[in-house]
Amino acid sequence: MYAIRNLDKLIAVLPEWRDRDVAFIIGMAWTDNTDLTLTLLSQERKDGTWPDFGLPFVEAAVTFKAVSLLNIKFSHLAYQQLMDFNIRGLDDDDWADGKYKVCDLNADTISFYCDEIVVGEVDGDVEFDRFY
Repeated sequence: MYAIRNLDKLIAVLPEWRDRDVAFIIGMAWTDNTDLTLTLLSQERKDGTWPDFGLPFVEAAVTFKAVSLLNIKFSHLAYQQLMDFNIRGLDDDDWADGKYKVCDLNADTISFYCDEIVVGEVDGDVEFDRFY
């Protein structure tokens, strides 16, 4: 499996971070014609209601490099909730267009392949604004 670059930035703020802790996409930008930067809000999944709007979120800018086969089905222009965000490393023998497959397994709101994932800026104490 391949490594996510700078993942330690996210782990420093949310020590047990997993991809399925991503609750919302609140921003999106294309760079260099093939790179997609998503601004993500994460919160540790616990028993009970998730996400918990009474607790802070971790905001992270994550760049996915050499994106292909991008499929987006957002229902909101300002933010998009994700139910089961998934980043899967692909083996060299897979018939895939990249080293990773990224998708929302439950709601099919976003899916794509990419060659590299880089964590950028991270803010560990963000209140969710439903009117982003």
